[in-house]
Amino acid sequence: MNLLLANINISLSFKSIAYFVLWILLSAVLLFLVLILIRTYRTIKKVMKLIDEKREQVDQVIDELPAITKNVTTISTEVAHSMEAFHDTVDNVAHTSDNVTGAIADKSDSIGKISSLMHTVSIIKDLFNEYFGKKEEDETQVMVCTPIDADDINNIAKTKTTKKEYENGQINFDKDTQTI
Repeated sequence: MNLLLANINISLSFKSIAYFVLWILLSAVLLFLVLILIRTYRTIKKVMKLIDEKREQVDQVIDELPAITKNVTTISTEVAHSMEAFHDTVDNVAHTSDNVTGAIADKSDSIGKISSLMHTVSIIKDLFNEYFGKKEEDETQVMVCTPIDADDINNIAKTKTTKKEYENGQINFDKDTQTI
């Protein structure tokens, strides 16, 4: 018996090992496909059962689909029309805003000149009151004007205060709020 075992040669080639590995991989892929098909069959079976149970509701929805489609079309048309009208309104507002900005820019130079004139009149009035006016300084009123910038016509700040408060520096001009 020893002789019989000694004469057996087992030869494995690379080709036979590759075929074996390939056969194992192919078997695994086939098993995976079978599992996918089983799961798909179960899912389809559940869907069919659900459709059979809800047949009345499904038929009702199918019957209402044309009306729903018509409503969606109507709404889309109305929204498109409203957006077109809104777009025209926005264009009109933008045009009006440009006109107002241009008018303000044209008038800001005139307002700056008026502010400068008011400031000059205030100085002349103060000089006149100082030399020819009453001697009671607490009762004297002073107008304080700030110069205007061409960029913003809202920079004019005027107030009345006593000459004594003005000369003693008791009033402060707040440039952020344009108030004293």
